[in-house]
Amino acid sequence: MSLREMVRYMFYRDEEPDAAMGFPLFAAACVLSFLAVFGFGIFNLSRARYQTAVPGLLTAAVVAILYLTALRVRRRYPVYFIGVLLIDAFVVFLIARSGGDISMLFWVFAVPITSFLLLGKNLGLISVSFTLAAALSVLLFRDRFGISGAPDLSSVAIVRFSIAYGISGALSLSFEVIRERRTREALQRQEELATANERIERLSMTDALTGLSNRLYFDQYMPREIKKALRYRTALSLVLCDIDHFKKVNDTYGHPIGDLVLKDVASTLTENVRSDIDWVARWGGEEFVLVLPHCSARDAGILCERIRQKLEKRAIPTGKGAVRITASFGVSELSERHNTIEDLYAVSDARLYQAKERGRNLIVSEVT
Repeated sequence: MSLREMVRYMFYRDEEPDAAMGFPLFAAACVLSFLAVFGFGIFNLSRARYQTAVPGLLTAAVVAILYLTALRVRRRYPVYFIGVLLIDAFVVFLIARSGGDISMLFWVFAVPITSFLLLGKNLGLISVSFTLAAALSVLLFRDRFGISGAPDLSSVAIVRFSIAYGISGALSLSFEVIRERRTREALQRQEELATANERIERLSMTDALTGLSNRLYFDQYMPREIKKALRYRTALSLVLCDIDHFKKVNDTYGHPIGDLVLKDVASTLTENVRSDIDWVARWGGEEFVLVLPHCSARDAGILCERIRQKLEKRAIPTGKGAVRITASFGVSELSERHNTIEDLYAVSDARLYQAKERGRNLIVSEVT
């Protein structure tokens, strides 16, 4: 991973559960670190060890600030990164100012756990390696750098410390690899389940015979069309289309032929509306509904006339010969008076009834 990729990884990614344990672990690490570091600072302050106490108290303050920052930002990963680096630096500081107390070295073994769980594999490995390199530099070159407070360990002890730290890091990395794999598998199962649920929902809103949207889809999406049209003050028309004497088709040719007729009418309707904005649904039986955004009642009437003529002229091929049908249309338009689904449907249904009463194969709209 290049430096540029690491920067993008930190600052331009969302907080993903498969790459980091996230805020609960960070919050726990902050609380524990604050208590430990603050207590360390107070302890040294009470003994007038100001050079050790002040860095501890400042680190505790920074940890508190990081925690409060993480509560307020959406992209928390950079905060995690800064927090882990701060912990790394303070651990190295503890070793350098331990006064020869080798028990301070045990703080180092907390670094692999927090680094891998908070930062993931890649940046966690960088954090772990940085801490080991810094700690070894303090232990190996304490005399050269004048770090008299660091523990005076033999070469063998330093090697053992490095091996123990490496084992701790390897175990933490192994745990993180296993956790990431299981988390990704869980996420994949969730995506598959979401896809299946979406497919089921789509099927539940699709008419099995014609492939059109069904009544459930209409009930769910028509309020959105009305809300959008009212908000932007655009036209919206609703058309009810009913196949004339469809019962006679079923009685004469049988229901399988009637199904073919329904499919053919559905195809004719969808072919003659705007595919990018209009939509057609099967209302039930031989009745269809056309939802026409940005379309006035007059324009909807023109469209219906074009569809009516095509249906009238079309001979639908079937296994029992060609079948001819006609259809009637009732048109309504959204207005201040009629601005709900119930209003539009009632107006369209009343006009469809008028078309039937006048002899069928007609269009009745608000402008006729």
